[in-house]
Amino acid sequence: MEAKKRLLAAKQACLNEAFSKAQEKLLALNDADYAQLLARMAVKAAKTGREEILLNARDRERVGSQVVAKANAMLAEAVKPEAAEKAGKVGGKAGAVLSAVVTGASALLQGTAQLTLSQETREMAGGLTLRDGNVEVNCAFETQLRVLREEMAAEVAGILFP
Repeated sequence: MEAKKRLLAAKQACLNEAFSKAQEKLLALNDADYAQLLARMAVKAAKTGREEILLNARDRERVGSQVVAKANAMLAEAVKPEAAEKAGKVGGKAGAVLSAVVTGASALLQGTAQLTLSQETREMAGGLTLRDGNVEVNCAFETQLRVLREEMAAEVAGILFP
């Protein structure tokens, strides 16, 4: 019985280490990849497209403006009307500018792609929190990995301990 307990404890330690390493890899991404990841997380979690993005102090300075710009561009692209696509096919710089203007105007009219970077920061290793009034969505890496661990523990254990 004691041997089984030790084996289980060792397996739990390995699972902890696997998820800890995953977080380390996320935090070690270069600025461009990290900003892209956070922007995708913000877009996925956004309900209105008008939320505030809260980051930790280091990430706010490092990639905050990039995250907001990339996320807003993704949200605008998602509501892009057919006219913007046609304008983009015209070709050249004029077509690209017209496409961007139509896409941006459409996003504004639909009330999306208006994410902002909060002056407030949060204590978290990485990731973000979205806030819309009193409603917050916690997308901190610690939280996301904990949820993933609960969902995938059996699968990861099967890989680590065949």
